[in-house]
Amino acid sequence: MNQREAFLKIFDKGVSYDKYAELTSNDKIKDRMQKHSEATEKIIKSMDQDKLKRLNEKMKVLCIGENWCGDCTNAIPVLSKLADSMENWEFAIAPKAPFEKELNLFY
Repeated sequence: MNQREAFLKIFDKGVSYDKYAELTSNDKIKDRMQKHSEATEKIIKSMDQDKLKRLNEKMKVLCIGENWCGDCTNAIPVLSKLADSMENWEFAIAPKAPFEKELNLFY
């Protein structure tokens, strides 16, 4: 398996941000994720939309993250909102543990 095949395998098994948030059982973490998501939405709306359009190339964006990880619960809502604003981006989130073998191809 090469890196491209590994990436696509993981991406295809990934979940949406809504599903990721739904799988988060800690209410404190869910609240923090919601706040980051709302703040990011406001920032994106206030940004120069022409500059944002430059990022809107066709791509798949994959986040490897766990919903118990503080850094992930801070960053993933931000990346998700950015992906939502890009019509050419596909976005997925996958946990690390089931894909250790595939992810080792990237180290």
